[in-house]
Amino acid sequence: MDPMDQREHERIGSLNLSYVYVDENGTPVREGMGRTLNVSESGILLETIFYIAPGNFLLLNVAVGEELLDLKGRVVHCRKNAAGRYQAGVEFSDVENMSAADLKQIVQSLKGQTG
Repeated sequence: MDPMDQREHERIGSLNLSYVYVDENGTPVREGMGRTLNVSESGILLETIFYIAPGNFLLLNVAVGEELLDLKGRVVHCRKNAAGRYQAGVEFSDVENMSAADLKQIVQSLKGQTG
C-alpha cells in the first residue's frame, strides 16, 4: 500500500452498471445510468454523464452477479475527467443496517468480477 494513500479501505476496480437516483433534500433530482470505477467498504467511485454536487445523496442499485444491491451514499466530490464524464466519490451512509461482514462480502463479490 502506498504510504501517501491515507484511505482506510482497499479500493477494488469494477465496471458494474449502476442505476443512479439523485436525491437532494428529499426531492428527486435526476435519474441515470453510471458505472462504478472502484468500490471499497466505505464508498464507491461512480462515473456518470452529469455532474452531481457534493453533499447530495444517491440511492444506488449496483449489480453484483445476479443480485441487485441497494446502497445509499453521500457525494463527497465530483470531478470532470478528460473524456468529459464525471467521477463522483460517494461515501456510503445508512450502512448501520449492514454488518461489516456484509460490506466485505459485497467488495469481495465485486473483486471476483474484475479479477
